Amino acid sequence: MTADRSRVLLVKRSIPPVGKWTIPAGFMEIGENSSDGAIRETKEEANADVTITSVIAVYNILAAAQVQIMYLAYLLDEHVEAGSETSEARLFAWDEVPWDSLAFATVTWALEYARSNLSNIDNVHPQLRTKQMDGSYIEA
Repeated sequence: MTADRSRVLLVKRSIPPVGKWTIPAGFMEIGENSSDGAIRETKEEANADVTITSVIAVYNILAAAQVQIMYLAYLLDEHVEAGSETSEARLFAWDEVPWDSLAFATVTWALEYARSNLSNIDNVHPQLRTKQMDGSYIEA
């Protein structure tokens, strides 16, 4: 997110699901903690430097055996460009986010949660959800 909270960084995937937008994300490497992984993935996918301030959401995805940790991060500068797994990196104003072209439900959840809490985003409690095997979700 930009320092003034008016825009959010999204990247267009060049890996499946190709052409869908997402926040910079990925898997941790051995010996890496989750926040360092988030910083690395943002650099790899958007050539962007960020500072992480807090956890905004934790999602349990049962069918994928994943726990996704979504961080609130601010761009250190607004220069972004596509990386090796992305075809585009772009800053979107909140009213321009391509909601119908987001790659994953968890990305939609996190962006909606951030948007609805912008006035107090630095002090918000993390959203906790579990996506069940049938695709439904429950709040923790």
